[in-house]
Amino acid sequence: MTKSRLLMGAAAFAVAVSASQFAFAQEPVDCADANDDGVCDSQQQADADNADAIVVTGSRIRLPNLESIEPTTTVDNRQLRERNFTNIADALNELPGIRGSVTPQGGQGFGQGVNFVNSYGLGSNRTLTLYNGRRFVSSNVATIFANAGAGTQVDLNVLPSILVDRIDSLSVGGAPTYGSDAISGVVNVFLRTRVTGAEFAVTAGITEEGDNATYNFSGIVGKDFLDDRLNVTLAFSHDEVDGVVFNDREFLRRRIGGATNPSTTQNGTLRFPGVTFANDGRLNTGIGFNNSPTDGNPGTVLIRNVNIPFLTPGGLITGTNLTGAGTNPLNPAVPFGVRTANGLQFDINGNLVPFNQGIVYPGTSGSGGDGFTFADYTQITSDLNRTTANAFVTFAVTSDVELFFEGTYFQSRADELTQQPTFNSSLFGGLSGALSFAVDNPFLTAQARQALVSRGVTSFSVSRASDDYADLTGFNKTRLFDVVGGFNADVNVFGKTWNFETYGSHGQTRSRDFGQDLNAQNFINAVNVTTNAAGQIVCTTAQTRPGGFAAPGGTPIADPNCVPLNVFGENRASQAARDYIIEDFVTVSEQRQTVFNANLGGALFDLWAGPIG
Repeated sequence: MTKSRLLMGAAAFAVAVSASQFAFAQEPVDCADANDDGVCDSQQQADADNADAIVVTGSRIRLPNLESIEPTTTVDNRQLRERNFTNIADALNELPGIRGSVTPQGGQGFGQGVNFVNSYGLGSNRTLTLYNGRRFVSSNVATIFANAGAGTQVDLNVLPSILVDRIDSLSVGGAPTYGSDAISGVVNVFLRTRVTGAEFAVTAGITEEGDNATYNFSGIVGKDFLDDRLNVTLAFSHDEVDGVVFNDREFLRRRIGGATNPSTTQNGTLRFPGVTFANDGRLNTGIGFNNSPTDGNPGTVLIRNVNIPFLTPGGLITGTNLTGAGTNPLNPAVPFGVRTANGLQFDINGNLVPFNQGIVYPGTSGSGGDGFTFADYTQITSDLNRTTANAFVTFAVTSDVELFFEGTYFQSRADELTQQPTFNSSLFGGLSGALSFAVDNPFLTAQARQALVSRGVTSFSVSRASDDYADLTGFNKTRLFDVVGGFNADVNVFGKTWNFETYGSHGQTRSRDFGQDLNAQNFINAVNVTTNAAGQIVCTTAQTRPGGFAAPGGTPIADPNCVPLNVFGENRASQAARDYIIEDFVTVSEQRQTVFNANLGGALFDLWAGPIG
């Protein structure tokens, strides 16, 4: 769209700000003033000669002295090379105004591995990403389970860094020109579409921990034909990134997290004797309990070994038919610091063993003990594999008319390394609620049944984080193509030069998400069991305890394929039962975009302050 570089407004200031990373005004350079000796080098002369071709992101008006009301931040190709960025999203996310972007880090959901830029944390769907000043097809998966809000976000993984000439980032003011998807800003990526010669780059890296290996191979070649009227430029880039999980880092394995800072008493009663702010697991033992808004103690504190003390992978008994103080095993109503002596959990053999609840904080957090830890199911970044191929053709019909063609092909695969499991817990309801059983359940071991009966328990609930069932991580495969064709021209009208550009573009993205989940009805069927006349454990549609069914949120139905599921302890379920309740799925999403556009611009007439564009 532009044939010249965006020049720095003040050379001395640019040197002071990190090798011309930022451009705060867009003015053409007077070549005579470029060097102290008054002599221009070849690049400065070329820039000065083409100064009238500058197009500032956020405006389609070409004027040689145009200044934007607000600054446009520019990251150029040199900055990318000096920092060895092979992903332009990594460079943009270092800018102060870009925060909370969607990246391959953390939980992914659908559409793993994408990079959507987010200006000012207002949402990636409010930051418009342009490619050579044009809209590009979106890679945002249309589902409420995606890791980004609804919108037409452009995946910056698609654009290889070796092709980038510069990246303009305009804050806030893009909406009047581009529409509501530019409310928080515009990111305009200008590519090198006309190259003569060849350039190749190989980059590899690894962390000091010996992981997160990254590899990039990229190249760009171009050649002029027909007395330099025709140029063909081809580019290729391939990246591989090895993911990392939380537990690969010692400082994350400490499991430091936030929790509500409790008060000294609850309902006028002193909390558990011996539990103080000096020994309750808080990171800063100098912070006291939050007894009043004016005591200077915060409402939230950091605690060590943070977990959720209301569920475990093997199953925690969180309720029984018994009532009264000291008789009911651990439940979410337990106040801060109170330890329940008869808290029980299922071990890997299905037997009931004591549960160490640690220190229970208000809400759902605890410090220490045997509770569920999210850190074991959290990743730092996904595995990512991406390949991009680009082709550019420009042909000068005359000195003032140019035809152009641009084509992009992209494919990627992103694998989430770990993900939270499915839950059945007293903290939730519906299909994720706690599982309820009677003590005559045939899957109970003799030891577990005796432990319950000896306490007078006839019915009980189990809360578990079922990481031994469906693998919710999944992976995503995406293919994308985008083509643009058009022409631009400079036309002399009444002694003034007008520029004209028209083009048509079409892009298509096809994303496939592969994963697993529980088949809700089959799960309900499989946990409602009894023993037949032959002594075999079988599925049943009859109520197996007074007051309701064994499964939460639904009623079992007769199914000859049903296989009984043992939920007491880790990995106690048979492979046949897991096969019955686990469902593999593939979700296919397609986005298509077709654009026809024409721009005509120039100076209408001159005033004392300059031309009216």
